[in-house]
Amino acid sequence: MKLEKILKLIKTEIEVSENLSNELEIVDIEIDSRLAKSGSAFFAMPGKSQNGSKFIQDAIKNGAKLIVARDFDGLEIS
Repeated sequence: MKLEKILKLIKTEIEVSENLSNELEIVDIEIDSRLAKSGSAFFAMPGKSQNGSKFIQDAIKNGAKLIVARDFDGLEIS
């Protein structure tokens, strides 16, 4: 699914990095950074005991191409 379609499905205000293309192809959506792979979108969700933002770097290392988060916990993402 292309990023443009995903953004239309999300019903909230979103800030998108200007270096992202609407043509970016996303193969799956994960909330567990350990399951992210090349082409995944990782949604860093707040949980009861952990904040998904703590696992953004792990998701990127596993190949995630899109990160969706409320905050990036001070991370510089390019």
